[in-house]
Amino acid sequence: MAFEEKVVVSVNVVIKTPRQDKTRQDTTPYDNKDLIMNSIRELTPQDVWNYFADLCEIPHVSGNEAGITAYLQEFAQTHNLKCKTSPCGNVLIVRPASADLQHKPAVILQAHTDMVGVKLETSQHDFAIDPIQTTITPDGTVTAVGTTLGADDGIGVALILCLLADPNLHAPELHGLFTVSEETDMVGANALTPDFVQANLGINIDSEDLGEICIGCAGGTSFDIVQNSEISSIPDDYSILQVKIHHATGGHSGIDADKGRINAACALLSLTESLWENSIEAYICNIKAGYVRNSIPAEGEMMLAVQTAFTDKALSIIEENCERLTSKFVKSDPKILFSTDILTEAANKPSVMLLSTPDIINFRKLNTRVIEHDDNQNPLTSCNLGYLEYSEGHVTAKLLARYSTPSGKTLIEQTIAQIVTQCKAKITESSSYPFWEPNYQSPMLQTAASEFKNLTGHDAKTTVIHAGLECGIIQQQNSKLDVISIGPDVFGAHSPKECVNIKSVEICHIWLKNILASI
Repeated sequence: MAFEEKVVVSVNVVIKTPRQDKTRQDTTPYDNKDLIMNSIRELTPQDVWNYFADLCEIPHVSGNEAGITAYLQEFAQTHNLKCKTSPCGNVLIVRPASADLQHKPAVILQAHTDMVGVKLETSQHDFAIDPIQTTITPDGTVTAVGTTLGADDGIGVALILCLLADPNLHAPELHGLFTVSEETDMVGANALTPDFVQANLGINIDSEDLGEICIGCAGGTSFDIVQNSEISSIPDDYSILQVKIHHATGGHSGIDADKGRINAACALLSLTESLWENSIEAYICNIKAGYVRNSIPAEGEMMLAVQTAFTDKALSIIEENCERLTSKFVKSDPKILFSTDILTEAANKPSVMLLSTPDIINFRKLNTRVIEHDDNQNPLTSCNLGYLEYSEGHVTAKLLARYSTPSGKTLIEQTIAQIVTQCKAKITESSSYPFWEPNYQSPMLQTAASEFKNLTGHDAKTTVIHAGLECGIIQQQNSKLDVISIGPDVFGAHSPKECVNIKSVEICHIWLKNILASI
């Protein structure tokens, strides 16, 4: 039922394009002079940005959401709203229906409270204790200084809080559902019980393209893989080469899986392999690339032990291959830099080398990229090597595989198992979450599409994405739940380039209010 006071405005829709620093141009009404302000708290809608600013001040990477949980509990108490918290930290806040909409079905508004913590190599940020430092860019976005921003999914949390707190909002009963640790194996969603999912309609606010309505997504399996490496002291006639990768593009391991970007972990292993292919036995001493399994590693470094007699030749081969990789990835990773050095300071040299280096090189095969597409060439099945490190006798890799079919799940899990065997390693931990099957007849989809058309004059796009959303897991607690996913424009999620378009947040806020008034 349409409500006569529903907000309907004419707006310029932000058309999302890949973000290229300082060269990207958005159709946004904000220009440079509009954005000269001291704080994101001055942006519109001010309540949304105030809540987002609050969230940025509370450290909340996955597994460290206790501060956000306490903040949500205090919010509910302040606004006299019913609230309950699960043992793992999920929070449910209930806002009563408007007086004339008490006969309408309740609606779940859902977002996750954790963020991915990735930073530039030069950043001193400590995600455990430091607030996110935000900045407003001339091209109409909010971003962070040297780290991920946490708009995924802090902006979703902020939008929901704004709706729950709005005394003038005309809406049915709202269930604000906030889950923990979505970015690490959907911990909060998997811990839900039916009493947290009692409404039959739902809107997940974790999508990253304004004007797209997501109705399905990939499932995933995470893997922790460990190789107990055979080590040896470094002989006196060996020298140490150091290789570093900086400023690759990185990105989301699902959304960006088919964009051909370099994976820093794989690149380091490829450079090592190039030496063995030229009959130079190069042994890894140290290697570190990536932070989390669901982000494409953009930086990394490695130390190699090589016989001193072959040092110059080895350095030449590595530099030649660095140039080759720079040319190969010039479009996807235009800012990538490689640096090489021969360590001479004894204090900086490692004490051991890994004799199992040839097996470690095979770890790069774990980054399968996309191995299956649908008829429209959209990704169906993939795996990302997001983290690789040697420490205290062990090489550890963290992966996230994604799939949209049962056969895809079987294929990628069998593929990973075979590669792990080749690496002479073991899968030490693995967990899965289901894919979300699309419902093209969804009434929520129809309502959201209609309201977007009314608001903007543009048709919304229905999507099924190669990324993980919690909707399919939440549906397991209520089979009647009709749920969609929407959100403002977020660029560069899971990387330090992450930003959110300011105008798109305002439009999304109005769109949400109109959907709720029309149910």
